[in-house]
Amino acid sequence: MRYAEYFIESDDGRIIETNDVKLWSATPRKHVGDDTVGGYRVSTVFLGTDHGFGAPGGPVLYETMLFGEGPHDQYCDRYHKRDEAAAAHARICAALADGSFRGYQAEVSE
Repeated sequence: MRYAEYFIESDDGRIIETNDVKLWSATPRKHVGDDTVGGYRVSTVFLGTDHGFGAPGGPVLYETMLFGEGPHDQYCDRYHKRDEAAAAHARICAALADGSFRGYQAEVSE
């Protein structure tokens, strides 16, 4: 299934598909969450383009990244829907706060 190249998140949270790059570029991107926890900035944003690059499951439109000094700098995870992104943002913040966040290390089998 082919969908638009660009996506806009409306003020009420609806996703609007468009191929109008001028409209898309004039629309500000929205933060889902932006917190500083455990020395890291945790930033979760609406991307506006499909970062799943057409893979099955629909467009990947949200991303959480960590910025800071330490092993989790540049950690990145992506999501299809706003509620998934908001839940992940909260989980990551909580895990950083209590010291249980493992980032990519959790994905490596020992």
